[in-house]
Amino acid sequence: MNKTVIVIGNGTTTRILDDYGFKNIPDNIDTIGMGMAHRHYERIGWFPTMYGQLDSKVVKHQRDEYVKLMGRHPEVLRWYFSTKQPNSDIGPTKNVVKCSPGGTGIGLAHKMVGAGYKTILVIGVEGWEWDLSLMEWLEPDKKADNRARLTDAASHNKNYFCDYYHNGDIISYKRGGGRTDPEKIRNQWKAVGKKQARMGGVIYSLNKDCALPFNLLDDTLKKVFENKALR
Repeated sequence: MNKTVIVIGNGTTTRILDDYGFKNIPDNIDTIGMGMAHRHYERIGWFPTMYGQLDSKVVKHQRDEYVKLMGRHPEVLRWYFSTKQPNSDIGPTKNVVKCSPGGTGIGLAHKMVGAGYKTILVIGVEGWEWDLSLMEWLEPDKKADNRARLTDAASHNKNYFCDYYHNGDIISYKRGGGRTDPEKIRNQWKAVGKKQARMGGVIYSLNKDCALPFNLLDDTLKKVFENKALR
């Protein structure tokens, strides 16, 4: 375990890191990926140090895919999964951390604070705005079951830095009119920052367009990764 970690969300700002090259991230910096981005990471021949998915409905419906993924990547330090849904338990694997369901980016950032990282870098967590026509309720009782099935058009969703979803993927239905509340997102991240400060650490945004309540470490990724404070 290094003393610095990058929390890699799947929003559009992660494209700058993708363009820079995930393989060019220095070995002295750990990474944690999330959601369904493993599909992209395997396509490019790179995989993060850790990985997580805290949408319990996705874990349930993609359980077999995640189990196979773990088998292909025994080098991963820790896996973080929400297994609240019935029949979603990944199994008694020693490096699996069972988590409460919720926003994956926020939840994994809290986990990185708890893991003791001195410096946390964040990118790709700027929230989303969904076209709700790209999903359909899986069950007729929407209050009891908010799972949704994605249509083919969702695979090219503008919210993500890569080809993220596949036709037929099951996720939690996006409530709130299909968009996140920017102020709510900022307040949630402020709580992460305060927790990290209490632990004696720091947290930075890797891109100004993330609109997080944190300072930029540097203005380019090259400068970030050359920063001696991260070593």
